[in-house]
Amino acid sequence: MYRGKLASSELFTILGGFISSLLFLVLLTFIGNFQETNGIRTGWGAVILAEAVALIAASTVHRVCITTW
Repeated sequence: MYRGKLASSELFTILGGFISSLLFLVLLTFIGNFQETNGIRTGWGAVILAEAVALIAASTVHRVCITTW
């Protein structure tokens, strides 16, 4: 949605990386809470899944967004 704006300058590219790190944090919290609520033990799978989703989302904006988070 804001891909063009976030990739337009260096500052916005760093902002895109920061937003992807917030996405990672929110996803990790959501997955962990969901697993704990259902009685499933939370492990490294939740971390890897949340990181993969955040990296894919960041890579759709700009490839540098992946390295700034």
